[in-house]
Amino acid sequence: MQVQVSLTIELAASASLTEMEQQIQAAGRQAMRAALKQAIRQWEDQSPTCPHCGDKRRRLEGTTRRVIATLFGRVQVPRRRFRCQGCGRRWCPANGLFAQLQGGNISAPLQEAAMMAGCSWPYRVASSQLKRLSGADISAEEIRRLTNRQGQQRAAQQQAAAERAPDAGGLGWGMGGEPRTAGRHGGQGGRGLLQSGRSAHADPLAHLFLE
Repeated sequence: MQVQVSLTIELAASASLTEMEQQIQAAGRQAMRAALKQAIRQWEDQSPTCPHCGDKRRRLEGTTRRVIATLFGRVQVPRRRFRCQGCGRRWCPANGLFAQLQGGNISAPLQEAAMMAGCSWPYRVASSQLKRLSGADISAEEIRRLTNRQGQQRAAQQQAAAERAPDAGGLGWGMGGEPRTAGRHGGQGGRGLLQSGRSAHADPLAHLFLE
Protein backbone atom coordinates (compact mmCIF):
# COMPACT_ATOMS: atom_id res chain seq x y z
CA MET A 1 0.00 0.00 0.00
CA GLN A 2 1.49 3.29 -1.11
CA VAL A 3 0.26 6.73 -0.12
CA GLN A 4 1.37 9.86 -1.95
CA VAL A 5 0.60 13.39 -0.79
CA SER A 6 1.71 16.57 -2.55
CA LEU A 7 2.83 19.50 -0.44
CA THR A 8 2.96 23.10 -1.65
CA ILE A 9 3.90 25.88 0.76
CA GLU A 10 3.77 29.58 0.01
CA LEU A 11 6.12 31.60 2.18
CA ALA A 12 6.37 35.36 2.24
CA ALA A 13 9.73 36.73 1.11
CA SER A 14 9.92 38.69 4.35
CA ALA A 15 9.14 35.70 6.58
CA SER A 16 11.49 35.12 9.50
CA LEU A 17 13.07 31.75 10.23
CA THR A 18 10.53 31.19 13.00
CA GLU A 19 7.62 32.03 10.72
CA MET A 20 8.99 29.68 8.05
CA GLU A 21 9.26 26.86 10.56
CA GLN A 22 5.74 27.43 11.86
CA GLN A 23 4.18 27.55 8.40
CA ILE A 24 6.07 24.47 7.22
CA GLN A 25 5.05 22.60 10.35
CA ALA A 26 1.39 23.52 9.84
CA ALA A 27 1.55 22.40 6.20
CA GLY A 28 3.19 19.16 7.27
CA ARG A 29 0.37 18.41 9.69
CA GLN A 30 -2.19 19.03 6.98
CA ALA A 31 -0.31 16.64 4.70
CA MET A 32 -0.24 14.01 7.47
CA ARG A 33 -4.01 14.24 7.88
CA ALA A 34 -4.50 13.86 4.13
CA ALA A 35 -2.12 10.88 4.09
CA LEU A 36 -4.05 9.14 6.86
CA LYS A 37 -7.33 9.59 5.00
CA GLN A 38 -5.77 8.13 1.86
CA ALA A 39 -4.31 5.21 3.79
CA ILE A 40 -7.70 4.38 5.29
CA ARG A 41 -9.34 4.58 1.86
CA GLN A 42 -6.79 2.16 0.43
CA TRP A 43 -7.27 -0.16 3.39
CA GLU A 44 -10.99 -0.22 2.59
CA ASP A 45 -10.21 -1.14 -1.02
CA GLN A 46 -8.11 -4.07 0.16
CA SER A 47 -10.96 -5.43 2.30
CA PRO A 48 -13.70 -6.16 -0.29
CA THR A 49 -15.07 -9.33 1.31
CA CYS A 50 -18.39 -9.25 3.16
CA PRO A 51 -17.70 -10.11 6.84
CA HIS A 52 -21.09 -11.85 7.08
CA CYS A 53 -21.03 -14.27 4.14
CA GLY A 54 -17.65 -13.89 2.45
CA ASP A 55 -19.07 -12.67 -0.88
CA LYS A 56 -16.99 -10.06 -2.72
CA ARG A 57 -19.88 -8.54 -4.67
CA ARG A 58 -20.81 -5.25 -3.07
CA ARG A 59 -22.53 -1.95 -3.82
CA LEU A 60 -21.56 1.41 -2.36
CA GLU A 61 -24.30 3.00 -0.24
CA GLY A 62 -22.80 6.29 0.85
CA THR A 63 -20.45 7.23 3.66
CA THR A 64 -20.56 7.83 7.39
CA ARG A 65 -18.19 10.32 9.02
CA ARG A 66 -15.76 9.32 11.76
CA VAL A 67 -13.48 11.83 13.48
CA ILE A 68 -10.14 10.59 14.83
CA ALA A 69 -7.95 12.66 17.15
CA THR A 70 -4.29 12.09 16.25
CA LEU A 71 -0.94 13.62 17.17
CA PHE A 72 -1.20 15.83 14.08
CA GLY A 73 -4.77 16.99 14.59
CA ARG A 74 -8.30 15.73 14.12
CA VAL A 75 -8.95 13.78 10.95
CA GLN A 76 -12.44 13.51 9.47
CA VAL A 77 -12.70 10.14 7.77
CA PRO A 78 -15.60 9.40 5.39
CA ARG A 79 -16.08 5.69 6.04
CA ARG A 80 -17.64 4.00 3.01
CA ARG A 81 -20.67 1.84 3.61
CA PHE A 82 -21.37 -1.12 1.33
CA ARG A 83 -24.24 -3.54 0.82
CA CYS A 84 -23.37 -7.14 0.04
CA GLN A 85 -24.94 -8.41 -3.17
CA GLY A 86 -24.85 -11.93 -1.80
CA CYS A 87 -26.58 -11.71 1.60
CA GLY A 88 -27.95 -8.16 1.39
CA ARG A 89 -26.36 -6.98 4.65
CA ARG A 90 -24.44 -3.72 5.04
CA TRP A 91 -21.02 -3.09 6.52
CA CYS A 92 -18.22 -0.53 6.73
CA PRO A 93 -14.81 -2.08 6.00
CA ALA A 94 -13.03 0.63 8.02
CA ASN A 95 -14.77 -0.55 11.19
CA GLY A 96 -12.25 -3.37 11.40
CA LEU A 97 -9.42 -0.84 11.30
CA PHE A 98 -11.02 1.34 13.96
CA ALA A 99 -11.64 -1.58 16.33
CA GLN A 100 -8.46 -0.78 18.26
CA LEU A 101 -9.99 2.57 19.27
CA GLN A 102 -12.50 0.54 21.35
CA GLY A 103 -15.38 2.85 20.56
CA GLY A 104 -13.40 6.04 21.23
CA ASN A 105 -11.83 8.52 18.86
CA ILE A 106 -8.33 9.12 20.28
CA SER A 107 -5.45 7.29 18.61
CA ALA A 108 -3.03 5.23 20.70
CA PRO A 109 -0.01 7.54 20.05
CA LEU A 110 -2.04 10.57 21.13
CA GLN A 111 -3.28 8.74 24.24
CA GLU A 112 0.31 8.00 25.23
CA ALA A 113 1.39 11.60 24.65
CA ALA A 114 -1.65 12.91 26.54
CA MET A 115 -0.94 10.73 29.57
CA MET A 116 2.71 11.82 29.66
CA ALA A 117 1.67 15.46 29.38
CA GLY A 118 -1.03 14.95 32.02
CA CYS A 119 1.62 13.72 34.47
CA SER A 120 3.87 16.70 33.76
CA TRP A 121 1.50 19.68 33.70
CA PRO A 122 -1.98 20.70 34.85
CA TYR A 123 -4.51 19.31 32.41
CA ARG A 124 -5.32 22.65 30.77
CA VAL A 125 -1.64 23.38 30.29
CA ALA A 126 -1.08 19.86 28.94
CA SER A 127 -3.85 20.40 26.38
CA SER A 128 -2.42 23.70 25.16
CA GLN A 129 1.14 22.35 25.05
CA LEU A 130 0.17 19.35 22.94
CA LYS A 131 -1.66 21.69 20.59
CA ARG A 132 1.35 23.98 20.30
CA LEU A 133 3.99 21.28 19.97
CA SER A 134 2.32 18.76 17.67
CA GLY A 135 -1.03 20.15 16.57
CA ALA A 136 -2.95 17.57 18.62
CA ASP A 137 -6.48 18.66 19.50
CA ILE A 138 -7.42 17.07 22.82
CA SER A 139 -9.29 18.71 25.70
CA ALA A 140 -8.14 19.01 29.28
CA GLU A 141 -11.03 16.78 30.36
CA GLU A 142 -10.02 14.06 27.90
CA ILE A 143 -6.45 14.21 29.22
CA ARG A 144 -7.73 13.97 32.80
CA ARG A 145 -9.82 10.88 32.03
CA LEU A 146 -6.98 9.15 30.17
CA THR A 147 -4.42 9.91 32.88
CA ASN A 148 -6.70 8.80 35.71
CA ARG A 149 -7.73 5.58 33.96
CA GLN A 150 -4.16 4.62 33.16
CA GLY A 151 -3.02 5.54 36.66
CA GLN A 152 -5.67 3.30 38.19
CA GLN A 153 -4.62 0.42 35.93
CA ARG A 154 -0.94 0.87 36.81
CA ALA A 155 -1.71 1.07 40.52
CA ALA A 156 -3.78 -2.12 40.33
CA GLN A 157 -0.96 -3.90 38.49
CA GLN A 158 1.60 -2.85 41.08
CA GLN A 159 -0.75 -3.79 43.90
CA ALA A 160 -1.16 -7.27 42.40
CA ALA A 161 2.61 -7.59 41.94
CA ALA A 162 3.17 -6.59 45.56
CA GLU A 163 0.71 -9.19 46.79
CA ARG A 164 2.48 -11.89 44.77
CA ALA A 165 5.94 -10.91 46.04
CA PRO A 166 7.64 -13.67 48.14
CA ASP A 167 8.11 -13.06 51.85
CA ALA A 168 10.93 -15.11 53.39
CA GLY A 169 11.52 -14.70 57.12
CA GLY A 170 10.00 -11.25 57.27
CA LEU A 171 12.30 -9.88 54.55
CA GLY A 172 11.28 -9.45 50.94
CA TRP A 173 12.26 -7.41 47.95
CA GLY A 174 10.43 -4.51 46.34
CA MET A 175 9.76 -4.22 42.65
CA GLY A 176 12.62 -1.74 42.34
CA GLY A 177 15.06 -4.24 43.92
CA GLU A 178 15.09 -2.64 47.38
CA PRO A 179 14.71 -4.75 50.57
CA ARG A 180 11.47 -4.42 52.52
CA THR A 181 10.47 -5.63 55.95
CA ALA A 182 7.33 -7.51 56.84
CA GLY A 183 4.29 -5.64 58.05
CA ARG A 184 2.10 -6.39 61.02
CA HIS A 185 0.50 -9.39 59.31
CA GLY A 186 3.69 -10.93 57.93
CA GLY A 187 3.84 -8.95 54.72
CA GLN A 188 3.97 -5.37 53.60
CA GLY A 189 0.82 -4.43 51.69
CA GLY A 190 0.87 -3.20 48.13
CA ARG A 191 0.48 0.38 49.22
CA GLY A 192 3.46 0.22 51.55
CA LEU A 193 5.62 -1.44 48.92
CA LEU A 194 4.68 1.02 46.22
CA GLN A 195 5.40 3.98 48.47
CA SER A 196 8.79 2.72 49.65
CA GLY A 197 12.19 3.38 48.12
CA ARG A 198 12.59 3.79 44.37
CA SER A 199 9.33 2.02 43.59
CA ALA A 200 7.35 4.96 44.95
CA HIS A 201 8.59 7.07 42.07
CA ALA A 202 9.05 4.39 39.40
CA ASP A 203 5.66 4.99 37.85
CA PRO A 204 4.22 8.52 38.16
CA LEU A 205 0.85 7.39 36.83
CA ALA A 206 0.44 4.71 39.47
CA HIS A 207 1.75 7.03 42.18
CA LEU A 208 -1.25 9.30 41.63
CA PHE A 209 -3.53 6.64 43.10
CA LEU A 210 -1.49 5.41 46.05
CA GLU A 211 -2.40 8.14 48.51
